[in-house]
Amino acid sequence: MTSITIPPIMMRLCCSKKSSESYETRNGVCVGDEEGFHALPSFPSLEPSEAAMFTTSKGGKRFDVSVLQVGTCHEKKADFEIELDASFDGQTVVGFGGAFTDSSATNLLKMSPAVRSLVLEAYFGDSGLQYTVGRIPMASCDFSSGVYSYNDVDGDLEMSNFSIDVDEVSGKLSLIKDALALSKRKISLFASPWAPPAWMTEENSTINCRIQGNPGEPYWSAWALYFSKFLSAYRDEGIDMWAVTVQNEPVRQPLQVNHWQSQRFDSRTECDFIKLDPPMFTLSHTTIRKIKLPIGIPLCPTRSLARISVGRHFIGIQTLILCLD
Repeated sequence: MTSITIPPIMMRLCCSKKSSESYETRNGVCVGDEEGFHALPSFPSLEPSEAAMFTTSKGGKRFDVSVLQVGTCHEKKADFEIELDASFDGQTVVGFGGAFTDSSATNLLKMSPAVRSLVLEAYFGDSGLQYTVGRIPMASCDFSSGVYSYNDVDGDLEMSNFSIDVDEVSGKLSLIKDALALSKRKISLFASPWAPPAWMTEENSTINCRIQGNPGEPYWSAWALYFSKFLSAYRDEGIDMWAVTVQNEPVRQPLQVNHWQSQRFDSRTECDFIKLDPPMFTLSHTTIRKIKLPIGIPLCPTRSLARISVGRHFIGIQTLILCLD
């Protein structure tokens, strides 16, 4: 075992330039212009026994980098210690990243082209965080300014009116394309729905809702077609998905109070949906080649996955993740 002792650090953001607006908890906010933008410093060359630490502090440090010796203890009492077993290989980490939400696109569009480029470089460029994973909400989510879907035409089970034009208008499509063009690394993109169109649900609502009927029946087959239409529409824009998740947070947590789009179902319903409706996923693009099983949700009943060809199972995040060829 190798021990890394992490000293207590107060991580507070400091700005070189602030606006004049006042809010309840702070005076002014960071100004997102070229003068107030801070890029990451170059990552230092490290020995196997070293680790890099970046510090931003109220006292004025901004991404200050220091090198820690693995196995040494700080003079101050540590908040916690991490033990690494280098002899054990677990699952492979796909990468690290963030979500391409409507709010991200909206705020970046308000910036000057120069600052927008700096922000994208900070996340996806060689001099930045080098993100290699991106999550794309299918239609609106809790980081959208309003509720919308890709087909609000009541009763259109054939999805004839399906359209992602709203993602073009919001700037989300251009944001994704800019990130893909900037990165020299492959970005694994995966999509997640928060809720189906309201007209498809029992509640005629997108909040704590459930699709009408059961998997294998018309509304659920239409929901699978909705997935297929989404994947095909994004592919037509030059954006291929590495995977999709069946649902964002399908289980409502105890005492959770939320007012954003949220479809709910249990693991049996989720697996039956994948078993009974996968042909709609493969209408015009690809096949499901791998299913990742989630942490914290009961495994699918054996009968539900018996007829699905799966390369291998391993622990993932979110709900069931369908990896695509």
